[in-house]
Amino acid sequence: MKLKKSLFRPICLILCLLGLILIGWTSSLLSSEPDEITRINLQIRLEGLNWQAGETSLTRLAPQERRLRLGGFVPLAEDPSRFAPVFIQPELPSAWNWANRQGKNYLTSVKDQGSCGSCWAFATLG
Repeated sequence: MKLKKSLFRPICLILCLLGLILIGWTSSLLSSEPDEITRINLQIRLEGLNWQAGETSLTRLAPQERRLRLGGFVPLAEDPSRFAPVFIQPELPSAWNWANRQGKNYLTSVKDQGSCGSCWAFATLG
Protein backbone atom coordinates (compact mmCIF):
# COMPACT_ATOMS: atom_id res chain seq x y z
CA MET A 1 0.00 0.00 0.00
CA LYS A 2 2.81 2.37 0.89
CA LEU A 3 4.58 1.50 -2.38
CA LYS A 4 1.46 2.49 -4.36
CA LYS A 5 1.28 5.85 -2.56
CA SER A 6 4.95 6.54 -3.18
CA LEU A 7 4.56 5.86 -6.94
CA PHE A 8 1.32 7.82 -7.31
CA ARG A 9 2.81 11.31 -6.99
CA PRO A 10 5.77 10.85 -9.39
CA ILE A 11 3.51 9.21 -11.98
CA CYS A 12 0.99 12.07 -11.71
CA LEU A 13 3.80 14.60 -11.98
CA ILE A 14 5.23 12.91 -15.08
CA LEU A 15 1.79 12.71 -16.72
CA CYS A 16 1.11 16.38 -15.97
CA LEU A 17 4.47 17.41 -17.44
CA LEU A 18 3.86 15.31 -20.55
CA GLY A 19 0.42 16.91 -20.92
CA LEU A 20 1.90 20.41 -20.67
CA ILE A 21 4.60 19.55 -23.20
CA LEU A 22 1.97 18.15 -25.58
CA ILE A 23 -0.23 21.25 -25.21
CA GLY A 24 2.74 23.53 -25.86
CA TRP A 25 3.83 21.51 -28.88
CA THR A 26 0.39 21.48 -30.53
CA SER A 27 -0.19 25.17 -29.87
CA SER A 28 3.15 26.00 -31.49
CA LEU A 29 2.04 24.06 -34.57
CA LEU A 30 -1.24 25.96 -34.75
CA SER A 31 0.21 29.36 -33.91
CA SER A 32 1.42 29.88 -37.47
CA GLU A 33 -2.16 29.94 -38.73
CA PRO A 34 -3.16 33.27 -37.15
CA ASP A 35 0.04 34.77 -38.56
CA GLU A 36 -0.89 33.49 -42.00
CA ILE A 37 -4.46 34.80 -41.71
CA THR A 38 -3.13 38.17 -40.51
CA ARG A 39 -0.75 38.30 -43.48
CA ILE A 40 -3.58 37.48 -45.89
CA ASN A 41 -5.86 40.13 -44.35
CA LEU A 42 -3.09 42.71 -44.66
CA GLN A 43 -2.69 41.86 -48.35
CA ILE A 44 -6.46 42.11 -48.82
CA ARG A 45 -6.48 45.61 -47.28
CA LEU A 46 -3.50 46.67 -49.43
CA GLU A 47 -5.38 45.54 -52.53
CA GLY A 48 -8.44 47.53 -51.42
CA LEU A 49 -10.72 44.49 -51.42
CA ASN A 50 -13.89 44.22 -49.37
CA TRP A 51 -13.61 40.90 -47.58
CA GLN A 52 -11.76 39.39 -44.65
CA ALA A 53 -9.99 36.05 -44.30
CA GLY A 54 -10.67 33.98 -41.21
CA GLU A 55 -10.23 30.55 -39.73
CA THR A 56 -11.92 27.67 -41.55
CA SER A 57 -11.85 23.91 -41.29
CA LEU A 58 -9.02 23.90 -43.84
CA THR A 59 -6.83 26.43 -42.01
CA ARG A 60 -6.74 24.08 -39.04
CA LEU A 61 -5.11 21.37 -41.15
CA ALA A 62 -1.37 20.86 -41.39
CA PRO A 63 0.13 22.30 -44.62
CA GLN A 64 0.65 18.82 -46.12
CA GLU A 65 -2.97 17.84 -45.44
CA ARG A 66 -4.14 21.13 -46.97
CA ARG A 67 -2.14 20.44 -50.14
CA LEU A 68 -3.80 17.03 -50.44
CA ARG A 69 -7.23 18.69 -50.43
CA LEU A 70 -6.40 21.27 -53.07
CA GLY A 71 -7.05 18.81 -55.86
CA GLY A 72 -5.99 19.25 -59.41
CA PHE A 73 -2.67 18.55 -61.00
CA VAL A 74 -0.29 21.15 -62.35
CA PRO A 75 2.11 19.58 -64.84
CA LEU A 76 5.71 20.71 -64.64
CA ALA A 77 6.25 20.88 -68.39
CA GLU A 78 4.16 19.81 -71.35
CA ASP A 79 5.13 18.83 -74.84
CA PRO A 80 3.18 21.19 -77.15
CA SER A 81 2.94 18.48 -79.82
CA ARG A 82 0.63 16.50 -77.50
CA PHE A 83 -2.09 19.14 -77.77
CA ALA A 84 -4.60 19.56 -80.56
CA PRO A 85 -3.68 22.37 -82.92
CA VAL A 86 -5.55 25.64 -82.47
CA PHE A 87 -6.67 27.39 -85.61
CA ILE A 88 -7.19 31.11 -85.17
CA GLN A 89 -9.54 32.78 -87.59
CA PRO A 90 -8.21 36.24 -88.40
CA GLU A 91 -11.65 37.88 -88.49
CA LEU A 92 -15.06 37.13 -87.06
CA PRO A 93 -17.93 36.84 -89.53
CA SER A 94 -20.13 39.90 -89.92
CA ALA A 95 -23.23 37.83 -89.05
CA TRP A 96 -23.94 34.49 -87.40
CA ASN A 97 -27.30 32.77 -87.49
CA TRP A 98 -27.82 29.31 -86.03
CA ALA A 99 -31.20 29.16 -87.81
CA ASN A 100 -29.35 29.20 -91.12
CA ARG A 101 -25.81 28.02 -90.67
CA GLN A 102 -24.55 26.71 -94.00
CA GLY A 103 -28.14 25.96 -95.01
CA LYS A 104 -29.04 24.02 -91.86
CA ASN A 105 -31.19 25.06 -88.88
CA TYR A 106 -29.45 24.08 -85.61
CA LEU A 107 -32.10 25.66 -83.36
CA THR A 108 -34.79 23.63 -81.63
CA SER A 109 -38.29 24.73 -80.76
CA VAL A 110 -38.91 26.88 -77.68
CA LYS A 111 -38.82 24.82 -74.51
CA ASP A 112 -39.90 25.49 -70.94
CA GLN A 113 -36.91 24.53 -68.79
CA GLY A 114 -38.78 25.31 -65.59
CA SER A 115 -36.40 25.87 -62.72
CA CYS A 116 -33.65 23.51 -63.89
CA GLY A 117 -31.26 26.38 -64.60
CA SER A 118 -30.52 25.58 -68.26
CA CYS A 119 -32.29 28.67 -69.63
CA TRP A 120 -28.95 30.47 -69.95
CA ALA A 121 -27.72 27.76 -72.35
CA PHE A 122 -30.79 28.11 -74.56
CA ALA A 123 -30.62 31.90 -74.39
CA THR A 124 -27.05 32.00 -75.70
CA LEU A 125 -28.13 30.32 -78.91
CA GLY A 126 -31.32 32.36 -79.46
